[in-house]
Amino acid sequence: MARRSRSADGLDPRPIDEDAIVATRSLPPPSPGIAPWHKLTAMFASMPKLIIPAVLFAYSCLLPAEFAFELGGVEMWPYRVVGIAMLPVVLLLAPSLPFRPSKLDLLAGFAVFWYFFSTIVLHGLDANMVVAIAITGDFVLAYSIGRLCIRGPTHFRMFLAAIIPGAAIAAGVVVIESIAGSLLLRPALATFLGQAFYMTPEFRFGLVRGLGPFNHPILAGVFLTSLLPLFWLAFRDRKMKIAGAAIAIAGFFTLSSTALLNLLAGGALLAGLYAQRAFKIPVFAISAIGIVLVYAFLTFASQSGALSVFSRYVLFNALSGQYRELIWKYATQEISEHPIFGIGQRDWNRAYWMFNDSLDSYWLEISMRYGLPLGIALLALTLGTAFSLVHSARTFRYVRDRDVHIAIAMSVLVIVFSGLSVHIWQNVGIWYQFLTGIGVSLSAAGYAGLESRPLLSQNAPARTDLEPQGKRLARPGSI
Repeated sequence: MARRSRSADGLDPRPIDEDAIVATRSLPPPSPGIAPWHKLTAMFASMPKLIIPAVLFAYSCLLPAEFAFELGGVEMWPYRVVGIAMLPVVLLLAPSLPFRPSKLDLLAGFAVFWYFFSTIVLHGLDANMVVAIAITGDFVLAYSIGRLCIRGPTHFRMFLAAIIPGAAIAAGVVVIESIAGSLLLRPALATFLGQAFYMTPEFRFGLVRGLGPFNHPILAGVFLTSLLPLFWLAFRDRKMKIAGAAIAIAGFFTLSSTALLNLLAGGALLAGLYAQRAFKIPVFAISAIGIVLVYAFLTFASQSGALSVFSRYVLFNALSGQYRELIWKYATQEISEHPIFGIGQRDWNRAYWMFNDSLDSYWLEISMRYGLPLGIALLALTLGTAFSLVHSARTFRYVRDRDVHIAIAMSVLVIVFSGLSVHIWQNVGIWYQFLTGIGVSLSAAGYAGLESRPLLSQNAPARTDLEPQGKRLARPGSI
């Protein structure tokens, strides 16, 4: 039985399921003395079936590359294996909950098409098609599982709480390796599985750059620091917030400039949110204008430009910063010469002494390899997801639900920022695409008012979101 209601604060009316309200009221109130980890145990027992594939897929992104194997000339990474296994399950369970298509899905579909199309134009149906199919398949798996499994703030809180143990282990390994002065996890796994491990510890400031289960310290830093807004805003329990913040701060022990900047960016976004709510001023609009003015000042006041100033005075390694400047110089030249379909899988033109062919920028890599249409589409998809999350957050009555939308938007923006200075690949790239799919799902559900329906209808209690059940109303139209 549902009725429609307009609250006195002027929010748009949305259907309210009275049966779900009755079920909610029949639950005993949470005891303040229950430890957060006991709450986690209770949550796992009542988790809706549709969330389980998302949890398993997220854990597969935390498995080291030593668990990969080759099948038919294709490298089967853990996330690829789990994604292929989980997608049929997701497609079987997904129709049990309401689904609303989004215009952002069209951008995702275009990205999939352009991966294939640009590769066929440049290489035809040769061996490079295997690479294109693998990359496209990974995007489809990550985006689809995130898009279909997580349908609202309550779903996301349960999902996020479920991955805390895995994220905590990964963060702990990173910190231990850094302090111990040696890589531990992946060399031990390689020895146990009879594989070779060629990476050597890299020292900075007397510490080793922690690696954990990731393929590079930079990836470890990007993943861990992207969790800061998620954990801090999604939960009301102080202990859960502190645990999540500690996991994110562990990214510092990768000793990556990007990780430190991500922490600062995430912290600045959180501070801006609280300031905007406290002082009722457009903090983010003012900040955006300030950033543009600072960039313009550095561009015109310095002889070498804003990028050079940033590389020399902000990055941990000034030589690395200068090398990144050269990467941008030669890569943008390639993009200007091949703007539509890119250069494909061939080596890119650069100075003869630049032996390393890696590009330290995700957006440069995508645009150079597959053309500007794909780079623009993926950037529009990401920024559009963040904008839609913030805009749809305004439709929720309670701050706790708005905060989930804003948290995902912040995390996605942090990863976008990372992509300017580092290349995001393999498991962390998959995490980014997976999180984007979740963001599109939640923004679409928010616009449609689907959150008022009983999302936990699959034999699960109506309220198990690991937070006090206070009814803190949000101001209409605010974030």
